[in-house]
Amino acid sequence: MGTDDQTKVNELRIWHDVLEDKNLSLGAPEYFVATLRTHAEVLERLGIITTQECFELKKHADAAYEHAIEFGPIETDEDEEGK
Repeated sequence: MGTDDQTKVNELRIWHDVLEDKNLSLGAPEYFVATLRTHAEVLERLGIITTQECFELKKHADAAYEHAIEFGPIETDEDEEGK
């Protein structure tokens, strides 16, 4: 695997780690989707991913955002204690 391939693998791993971060997606959904979309756009601009791959990543980000909005913010133990 070449350096460029390894860079792509590493960057996509980072992107997917953010995608799977439930605390971030449910706790700050706007920041969550902006982070994912911006990362995808930067990867495209740097030539690490194609325009089509960028489109697909942003589509996944938007779907995850909609899912997070549907379920709302996470309630922490501290929130429960305050009730």
